[in-house]
Amino acid sequence: MLTSLARHSFGAILLVVLIEEVGIPLPIPSDFLVIFAGTTADRSLPRLVLFFMALTMASAIGASGLYAVVRRGGRPLVERFGRDVHLGPEQLARAEALLSRSGWGGIAVGRATPPHADGGWKVQAEGARRASSVHRTKAEAQAVGRELARSHAPSQLLVYKKDGLEVQEEQTYR
Repeated sequence: MLTSLARHSFGAILLVVLIEEVGIPLPIPSDFLVIFAGTTADRSLPRLVLFFMALTMASAIGASGLYAVVRRGGRPLVERFGRDVHLGPEQLARAEALLSRSGWGGIAVGRATPPHADGGWKVQAEGARRASSVHRTKAEAQAVGRELARSHAPSQLLVYKKDGLEVQEEQTYR
């Protein structure tokens, strides 16, 4: 059975990446499986390149599938099934506001921005390429962020959870 799993594991990983990119929540992030796929390349550069290309294609196909579903179903689809994937009215309104402020480029940047590498808390202006400051504690970063937001009113302060993806607190300064 283990040899069968090893033989078909890359196909399963491709399928998981595709499913995740379509927007179906999974209990385990596909990133772990991508790392596993890299370890199975057996120090073969051609195999590693093949894995990279196949995973990139699976990701692109899945994301395109999600785009097609949302494009065809639109807002009624999101309103009907959004809660199943943790997309309620607040998140939808926040996403629409971000899109109207940042345009489509904001989606690309938001998707490609990981939490700060050193594990600290960063303060970063919208559209900035780098953090303006990094702090050891969340409280320090919040204090600096609030002061910056107040001094640049009208502005908005978003405090993210440690995962860097989910907004924990939102404050508007006028």
